[in-house]
Formats: sequence, structure tokens, C-alpha cells
Amino acid sequence: QELTGGVTTDFPFPCAPGVSGAQNSAEGTEDVQNGPQCSGLCPSGKMCPGATSEPLPCNAGGYCAGSNPGATPCPERTFSNATGLSSADQCTDCPEGSACRAGSVEPIGCKPGTSAFARAAVCTRCAAGRFQDGSGATACFACTPGSYCGEGASAAVPCPSGRYENNTMRQLGISMTSADDCI
Repeated sequence: QELTGGVTTDFPFPCAPGVSGAQNSAEGTEDVQNGPQCSGLCPSGKMCPGATSEPLPCNAGGYCAGSNPGATPCPERTFSNATGLSSADQCTDCPEGSACRAGSVEPIGCKPGTSAFARAAVCTRCAAGRFQDGSGATACFACTPGSYCGEGASAAVPCPSGRYENNTMRQLGISMTSADDCI
């Protein structure tokens, strides 16, 4: 039967996102797509963004469990720089001293003034009275005697000239958090 009038769509139809296209052409052209020849759901570890004759490897930072038009991001606290993952279990745990947001390709090392244990989504700022002067740390240090440390401090700051630490505060385990604590 011949189609007439009003047909503006090019044939064959492209396969839907998440569905892999079959390549049936004897010439091996890469643009053979149509509804009846779609070969089925996209396989795991691959993604089919739409009009896909050959499934693509799943992007780094994510995984493709099957029938995916695109990668599902690796969960927070994990990362992946590999392609073709088929499960969230294949994402790598974020290492100590780093943070990994959802879909991370690489862990992000904690900056001075912050720290993180393993499997962290974000680096935590050092509490007031503590500091961290290094990168990629897992803990913050108590402020040094004669100094004060504000929240997120990357170094202990000595009391201003002519002022000193209140020893009573230190004996009680109270850290100095600002220059106002120096007497």
C-alpha cells in the first residue's frame, strides 16, 4: 500500500531511548533504525540514548542495569572512573580524606580546614577549637597552646602580641576559638 499526503516523518522510525536498534543492512550502514527491527532492551553495562544502532558503554561515574537511555549516577559516598558498570555495587567506596557526591568520577580530596572518614559524601569543616593544615585528612587537631582556632581553621593563630591563653580554660578542656578568648 502506498502512503499519500501528509506524511512528513522520515522512515524508518528510530528506536526509543533504552531500546537497542538492530543493524540488518547488508551494506553495514550505521543508520539502520526502525520500530520493528529494534532488537530489544538495552543490555546491562550499556546505554541506548535513542536512535541507537550499537549500544554505548555506560558512562564513567554511573552504572547501567539494563534498558537504560543513560547512566544512573553512582550513589553518594562512591565513585567510578570505569565505563560499562552494570550495578551500583561495582562503584568504588570513597577513600578516607576524600568526598564523593553522586555520580563522581574521582574522589575529591579534603582541603585544609576539613576532614573526612571513608565513604564520605562531603568533607566536614574542623570544629571551632580544632584545625587541619594538610589536605586529604581524616581528623582535625586540637588547637595549639597560646593559639585560637575558629571553625574550619587551616592553622592555629597565635594570640595577639601582649595577650596570652587563659590556662584555666585549657585545664577545663575548653579550646580558644577567637582572639577574644586571649587575655
